[in-house]
Amino acid sequence: MHPIIRAEMRNEIKKVKSPYCICVIPLLIESGDIDFIDRVLVVESPIELQIERAKKRDNMTDESLAHILKSQASASDRRKIANDIITNDSDLKSLEAQVLKLHRFYSNYRAML
Repeated sequence: MHPIIRAEMRNEIKKVKSPYCICVIPLLIESGDIDFIDRVLVVESPIELQIERAKKRDNMTDESLAHILKSQASASDRRKIANDIITNDSDLKSLEAQVLKLHRFYSNYRAML
């Protein structure tokens, strides 16, 4: 499925009229093939918080959560490919400030190339 999904993403990106486009790729490291991506943004939070949020959101068991987390790339692996990182471990105001800062940067990114 990955080649078909990537082809569709490339087609959709070509249609974008805004200053930038964010592609959500949950298994980016695991699937590879990101030559069409200019920058990688990683949104991270401490593992304990991820578990707490997932349990609350999805009503998952500890066992199923552990299985999912084990199959994903580690935080350090994600950081290695990241150009930008948002840390989502605080309140909404903190998150909004980080997003706004990157929005300003991304809005001017093409002009810097």
